Amino acid sequence: MQNGLPLNLSGPLQAKLHFSLHVIIHALQRYHHIGISFNGGKDSVVMMNLVDCASHILSEWESELELHLGGHNQPLHESLQGTPILPATKRHLTVFHLSETNSFHELDDFIHKFRDKYILRGDSSQHKDSCCNQYDFESFRYEDMMKGKKGTNWDCIILGVRMSDYDDRKEEQQKLSIMCPTTGNWPKMMRIHPILYWSYGDIWEFTRALDLPYCILYKYGYTSIGRTTNTRPNPELKRFPKIDSQNGRDSASKDTKGGTKTYEPAWMLQDESKERSGRGTVSKHNGETNNQPSTKSSPESCEDSTVR
Repeated sequence: MQNGLPLNLSGPLQAKLHFSLHVIIHALQRYHHIGISFNGGKDSVVMMNLVDCASHILSEWESELELHLGGHNQPLHESLQGTPILPATKRHLTVFHLSETNSFHELDDFIHKFRDKYILRGDSSQHKDSCCNQYDFESFRYEDMMKGKKGTNWDCIILGVRMSDYDDRKEEQQKLSIMCPTTGNWPKMMRIHPILYWSYGDIWEFTRALDLPYCILYKYGYTSIGRTTNTRPNPELKRFPKIDSQNGRDSASKDTKGGTKTYEPAWMLQDESKERSGRGTVSKHNGETNNQPSTKSSPESCEDSTVR
């Protein structure tokens, strides 16, 4: 992933980007032990990139201050407007993945590759000066956290939640904020939502501007990825085959595997309110989803740490 900020983003997204970085830098300065939720979805990839950017910026700031203060660095770690500023050596970041049953093997493969290359730093040469250049990584069941077996030592968790994830839960949506405490059975800590006000289009604009990696399912029409039992390509992106008038054959474009490409990629979705149209109960007969979202309790409905 890249630490450099793209210059070709739209004005509104540039403003959101700088605000998000400010939120993450604030969390890095304030909290000792930070959990970062990573589920392999488009939102969490963007969030991980922002955490990297923020930690890189903070590292540069601290290096400059240390240099100019000539070793008298006590002011660096004093309280600023009531918020303690932690030295880099005091920060401990753990990326965690909540494993699920019935997950897509394409998503599992992407998570493993992303973990090895970016989280565990297979390309660490690009991040030697980052104050957070090494993350711990843990994968466990959602139930383990609810039972207090995991995450109990974290001061906060950073989540790739967006406001639109709650469009069908208005009461919960009204309670969301950039920083808010956990609820329910979650261990007591602060929740940080740096991309809360990003839109679906913002995510893809940023992803494509920085050429960030993403799960291959997005290329084939999936816009929101859940389980294999409740997720299919978004019907809004379905491409109907064109018939060649001369020979009567299907002239639809082909994908790299030689099959007929029937869905546009995720970033082609025009109506962002239809992002989750591919989610719902999957019919066993034809593989299509009905229009009713699944109401079964899952990690996606519990603090939304795995909304993708």
